Amino acid sequence: MDINKNIENNVTKNIKLFSSKSITLTTFFGGPLSAGYLIGANFKNLKNTMKEENL
Repeated sequence: MDINKNIENNVTKNIKLFSSKSITLTTFFGGPLSAGYLIGANFKNLKNTMKEENL
């Protein structure tokens, strides 16, 4: 398995995703609704990226 090939095919390389640490801190300070917003934003970004890859 070629590691460089896997890095080149990384779908999440150029998109902004919130880390699990930032989601945890947001949940602690803002509650579950704010965490849901961040998780939803991650999902939306991944979904849009997958659409672009399939074109």
